[in-house]
Amino acid sequence: MNTSKVEVFVVPYPRTPLNTPTLTSAFSRFHASMSSSNCTHIGVDCEGTDKQCLERNSGVALMVQVSSPTMVIVECSNSGNFSEQMVELLNGSYTKIFCDDRGDLEALNDAQIHASPHVDIQEMHNPGSGKQTAASLTAILSSTTLELAIVWKKESIKARQWWKLSRQSSMMKNHEFLIYAAGDAFLTLLAYSQMSNLDWFAFLEPILK
Repeated sequence: MNTSKVEVFVVPYPRTPLNTPTLTSAFSRFHASMSSSNCTHIGVDCEGTDKQCLERNSGVALMVQVSSPTMVIVECSNSGNFSEQMVELLNGSYTKIFCDDRGDLEALNDAQIHASPHVDIQEMHNPGSGKQTAASLTAILSSTTLELAIVWKKESIKARQWWKLSRQSSMMKNHEFLIYAAGDAFLTLLAYSQMSNLDWFAFLEPILK
Protein backbone atom coordinates (compact mmCIF):
# COMPACT_ATOMS: atom_id res chain seq x y z
CA MET A 1 0.00 0.00 0.00
CA ASN A 2 2.74 2.45 -0.84
CA THR A 3 1.20 3.84 -4.00
CA SER A 4 0.12 7.48 -4.00
CA LYS A 5 -2.77 6.49 -6.26
CA VAL A 6 -4.68 4.90 -3.36
CA GLU A 7 -6.38 6.91 -0.61
CA VAL A 8 -6.70 5.26 2.79
CA PHE A 9 -9.35 6.84 5.01
CA VAL A 10 -9.51 5.73 8.64
CA VAL A 11 -12.82 6.48 10.33
CA PRO A 12 -12.27 8.26 13.68
CA TYR A 13 -12.63 6.03 16.75
CA PRO A 14 -14.73 6.25 18.75
CA ARG A 15 -17.21 7.76 16.32
CA THR A 16 -19.41 10.64 17.46
CA PRO A 17 -22.15 12.65 15.71
CA LEU A 18 -19.50 15.31 15.09
CA ASN A 19 -17.82 12.90 12.66
CA THR A 20 -20.88 12.63 10.39
CA PRO A 21 -19.84 15.30 7.84
CA THR A 22 -16.37 13.75 7.52
CA LEU A 23 -17.82 10.26 7.06
CA THR A 24 -20.38 11.47 4.53
CA SER A 25 -17.62 13.10 2.50
CA ALA A 26 -15.38 10.02 2.65
CA PHE A 27 -18.08 7.59 1.56
CA SER A 28 -19.08 9.95 -1.24
CA ARG A 29 -15.47 9.86 -2.47
CA PHE A 30 -15.56 6.08 -2.24
CA HIS A 31 -18.67 5.81 -4.41
CA ALA A 32 -17.15 8.29 -6.85
CA SER A 33 -13.98 6.18 -7.05
CA MET A 34 -16.12 3.16 -7.91
CA SER A 35 -17.83 5.05 -10.72
CA SER A 36 -14.61 6.47 -12.15
CA SER A 37 -13.09 2.97 -12.26
CA ASN A 38 -16.23 1.40 -13.76
CA CYS A 39 -16.03 -1.03 -10.86
CA THR A 40 -19.00 -3.00 -9.50
CA HIS A 41 -17.23 -5.02 -6.78
CA ILE A 42 -15.57 -4.04 -3.50
CA GLY A 43 -12.83 -5.82 -1.57
CA VAL A 44 -13.77 -6.60 2.04
CA ASP A 45 -11.76 -7.87 5.00
CA CYS A 46 -12.21 -7.92 8.77
CA GLU A 47 -9.86 -7.88 11.74
CA GLY A 48 -10.60 -9.02 15.28
CA THR A 49 -12.78 -12.01 14.45
CA ASP A 50 -11.24 -14.54 16.81
CA LYS A 51 -13.35 -15.95 19.63
CA GLN A 52 -11.90 -13.73 22.36
CA CYS A 53 -12.41 -10.50 20.42
CA LEU A 54 -15.94 -11.45 19.37
CA GLU A 55 -16.97 -12.32 22.93
CA ARG A 56 -15.92 -8.84 24.08
CA ASN A 57 -17.61 -7.09 21.16
CA SER A 58 -21.12 -8.54 20.97
CA GLY A 59 -20.07 -11.04 18.31
CA VAL A 60 -19.00 -8.29 15.89
CA ALA A 61 -15.62 -7.86 14.17
CA LEU A 62 -13.41 -5.19 15.73
CA MET A 63 -12.59 -3.71 12.32
CA VAL A 64 -13.81 -3.84 8.73
CA GLN A 65 -11.92 -2.64 5.65
CA VAL A 66 -13.54 -1.97 2.27
CA SER A 67 -11.71 -1.18 -0.95
CA SER A 68 -12.38 0.28 -4.37
CA PRO A 69 -9.54 0.30 -6.94
CA THR A 70 -8.33 3.68 -5.63
CA MET A 71 -9.66 4.09 -2.09
CA VAL A 72 -9.82 2.06 1.12
CA ILE A 73 -11.97 2.85 4.15
CA VAL A 74 -10.99 1.34 7.50
CA GLU A 75 -13.50 1.45 10.35
CA CYS A 76 -13.62 0.05 13.89
CA SER A 77 -16.93 -0.98 15.38
CA ASN A 78 -18.41 1.11 18.17
CA SER A 79 -20.18 -0.98 20.82
CA GLY A 80 -20.80 -3.71 18.27
CA ASN A 81 -21.98 -1.36 15.52
CA PHE A 82 -20.53 0.20 12.40
CA SER A 83 -21.48 3.57 10.96
CA GLU A 84 -24.70 3.99 9.03
CA GLN A 85 -22.64 4.74 5.94
CA MET A 86 -20.65 1.50 6.26
CA VAL A 87 -23.75 -0.62 6.83
CA GLU A 88 -25.43 0.94 3.81
CA LEU A 89 -22.34 0.28 1.67
CA LEU A 90 -21.99 -3.37 2.68
CA ASN A 91 -25.71 -4.07 2.38
CA GLY A 92 -25.84 -2.34 -1.02
CA SER A 93 -25.68 -3.67 -4.55
CA TYR A 94 -21.90 -3.91 -4.98
CA THR A 95 -20.62 -7.49 -5.02
CA LYS A 96 -18.40 -8.02 -1.99
CA ILE A 97 -15.12 -9.86 -2.55
CA PHE A 98 -13.58 -11.79 0.37
CA CYS A 99 -10.53 -14.02 0.78
CA ASP A 100 -11.71 -16.69 3.24
CA ASP A 101 -15.15 -15.43 4.20
CA ARG A 102 -15.85 -17.92 7.00
CA GLY A 103 -15.38 -15.77 10.09
CA ASP A 104 -15.91 -12.41 8.40
CA LEU A 105 -19.49 -12.99 7.27
CA GLU A 106 -20.56 -14.18 10.71
CA ALA A 107 -18.77 -11.30 12.43
CA LEU A 108 -20.53 -8.79 10.15
CA ASN A 109 -23.94 -10.42 10.35
CA ASP A 110 -24.26 -9.61 14.05
CA ALA A 111 -23.85 -5.94 13.09
CA GLN A 112 -26.84 -6.22 10.72
CA ILE A 113 -24.52 -6.46 7.72
CA HIS A 114 -25.37 -9.27 5.32
CA ALA A 115 -22.73 -8.54 2.66
CA SER A 116 -24.75 -10.03 -0.16
CA PRO A 117 -23.99 -10.75 -2.95
CA HIS A 118 -20.46 -11.91 -2.23
CA VAL A 119 -17.64 -14.00 -3.73
CA ASP A 120 -14.79 -15.81 -1.94
CA ILE A 121 -11.64 -15.78 -4.11
CA GLN A 122 -10.30 -18.87 -2.33
CA GLU A 123 -13.24 -20.87 -3.67
CA MET A 124 -12.90 -19.13 -7.02
CA HIS A 125 -9.20 -19.99 -7.20
CA ASN A 126 -9.67 -23.71 -6.51
CA PRO A 127 -13.36 -24.68 -6.51
CA GLY A 128 -14.36 -27.45 -4.15
CA SER A 129 -10.90 -27.81 -2.60
CA GLY A 130 -12.09 -27.08 0.92
CA LYS A 131 -10.79 -24.48 3.36
CA GLN A 132 -8.11 -26.73 4.84
CA THR A 133 -6.13 -26.62 1.59
CA ALA A 134 -7.20 -23.16 0.39
CA ALA A 135 -4.50 -20.87 -0.99
CA SER A 136 -3.50 -17.69 0.85
CA LEU A 137 -4.17 -14.24 -0.58
CA THR A 138 -0.52 -13.80 -1.58
CA ALA A 139 -0.45 -17.24 -3.22
CA ILE A 140 -3.57 -16.39 -5.22
CA LEU A 141 -2.06 -13.06 -6.30
CA SER A 142 1.23 -14.70 -7.25
CA SER A 143 -0.65 -17.21 -9.42
CA THR A 144 -2.04 -14.30 -11.47
CA THR A 145 1.42 -12.90 -12.24
CA LEU A 146 3.41 -16.08 -12.89
CA GLU A 147 4.45 -14.95 -16.37
CA LEU A 148 5.97 -11.80 -14.85
CA ALA A 149 7.72 -13.73 -12.06
CA ILE A 150 6.09 -11.43 -9.50
CA VAL A 151 5.87 -13.01 -6.05
CA TRP A 152 3.52 -11.27 -3.61
CA LYS A 153 4.34 -11.09 0.09
CA LYS A 154 2.70 -9.61 3.18
CA GLU A 155 3.82 -8.69 6.66
CA SER A 156 3.53 -11.54 9.17
CA ILE A 157 0.99 -10.89 11.91
CA LYS A 158 2.83 -13.39 14.09
CA ALA A 159 6.26 -11.86 13.49
CA ARG A 160 4.99 -8.34 14.10
CA GLN A 161 2.99 -9.55 17.11
CA TRP A 162 -0.11 -7.84 15.80
CA TRP A 163 -2.17 -10.69 17.24
CA LYS A 164 -1.80 -8.82 20.52
CA LEU A 165 -3.97 -5.98 19.11
CA SER A 166 -7.17 -7.31 20.64
CA ARG A 167 -9.04 -4.02 21.08
CA GLN A 168 -10.11 -1.27 18.69
CA SER A 169 -8.10 1.36 20.54
CA SER A 170 -4.82 -0.58 20.19
CA MET A 171 -5.46 -1.23 16.49
CA MET A 172 -6.11 2.45 15.86
CA LYS A 173 -2.84 3.46 17.51
CA ASN A 174 -0.72 1.23 15.25
CA HIS A 175 -0.27 2.99 11.91
CA GLU A 176 1.58 0.10 10.28
CA PHE A 177 -1.20 -2.31 11.23
CA LEU A 178 -3.84 0.01 9.77
CA ILE A 179 -1.96 0.07 6.44
CA TYR A 180 -1.62 -3.72 6.58
CA ALA A 181 -5.37 -4.07 7.19
CA ALA A 182 -6.20 -1.66 4.37
CA GLY A 183 -3.88 -3.64 2.11
CA ASP A 184 -5.79 -6.86 2.73
CA ALA A 185 -9.02 -5.41 1.33
CA PHE A 186 -7.21 -3.71 -1.57
CA LEU A 187 -5.28 -6.83 -2.57
CA THR A 188 -8.38 -9.00 -2.31
CA LEU A 189 -10.12 -6.82 -4.88
CA LEU A 190 -6.97 -6.71 -7.01
CA ALA A 191 -6.75 -10.52 -6.97
CA TYR A 192 -10.36 -10.83 -8.11
CA SER A 193 -9.76 -8.28 -10.87
CA GLN A 194 -6.68 -10.16 -12.08
CA MET A 195 -8.43 -13.54 -11.98
CA SER A 196 -11.39 -12.13 -13.92
CA ASN A 197 -9.28 -10.23 -16.49
CA LEU A 198 -10.86 -6.90 -15.56
CA ASP A 199 -9.27 -3.47 -16.03
CA TRP A 200 -10.29 -1.76 -12.80
CA PHE A 201 -6.65 -1.18 -11.80
CA ALA A 202 -5.49 0.64 -14.92
CA PHE A 203 -2.95 2.70 -12.94
CA LEU A 204 -1.11 -0.53 -12.04
CA GLU A 205 -0.78 -1.69 -15.65
CA PRO A 206 2.94 -0.77 -15.87
CA ILE A 207 3.52 -3.35 -13.11
CA LEU A 208 0.94 -6.01 -13.92
CA LYS A 209 1.07 -6.05 -17.72
